[in-house]
Amino acid sequence: MKVDGINDVTGTFTNEELGVEKSKQELINLIANAPKASIIHVHNYEAKNNCGEVAHYFYLKGIDYGNMKAKSLALLSEMEQDVTFSVKVTRGVWKNSNGKISPTNRKNKKQGFVNFDTITETYRYGSSIMIDALAKARQSIEKPQYQGAIYKEEGNGIYSAENGTLHIRDCRLIHKTVTREGDYPQKATGEIVAVTNAIKRLLPIGQYRQVKLDGRFDYITVGGQIIMQAENGEKVYVGFAEHKGNVEPRIVGLEPIKVTESETVRVDEPQREDAESLEDVLSLLG
Repeated sequence: MKVDGINDVTGTFTNEELGVEKSKQELINLIANAPKASIIHVHNYEAKNNCGEVAHYFYLKGIDYGNMKAKSLALLSEMEQDVTFSVKVTRGVWKNSNGKISPTNRKNKKQGFVNFDTITETYRYGSSIMIDALAKARQSIEKPQYQGAIYKEEGNGIYSAENGTLHIRDCRLIHKTVTREGDYPQKATGEIVAVTNAIKRLLPIGQYRQVKLDGRFDYITVGGQIIMQAENGEKVYVGFAEHKGNVEPRIVGLEPIKVTESETVRVDEPQREDAESLEDVLSLLG
């Protein structure tokens, strides 16, 4: 695997030239010993299911899921009572030649729903769709149907999946910058699903993430260390020196997260005062 030069170094170098090989247990220890509230930077990550998109990600390590869930439910209660609350959603739809939207949200050649389009609508407090979407968002948090995969805890914030792949869990997505757009498929989304998803993305729990150490990135910085990994996800290398550059930004002052979804859902800021302070974010830590 080749990675771009780091800091002021130019050119490309192998992992062996940039770092020293570490065992799986040494990697586990490094991540487990990184303090809570550390910033994790994943440089040029290409997820398998993200249509070829490549992006930089910044996460906050050590988030307590219980705190994030409680705060999300509290914010939902505020939304349910806030008469000024609204959300603008853009979603994909299939239309016929008369502009009618497919009632099943699916392409249907027999019925003529073959024209893909995107529509944008604003949903406001008190509307039937908004009421249903808020209720579904609450239900998904209080009684989630998907229980998730089974992980084994290896250390503080580091887990292994059944196939042995390591995951840094209990992270909050702070910032995302797309460096290469993906080839996103045309996908329609039902109205209630799109609005529910839009609301959930406005909640802390909507930014709960885990970092998969599968080698599909240039490098990761965590706890002041630069971690590189072979493309097959096996060999791991740690940089010779601690990273002291400006890759890891401050939490305050970042631009809004850029959300790119294959279902073409985009969410505007809610029409309410909802900006999070540094204290708000840190309150989610365990």
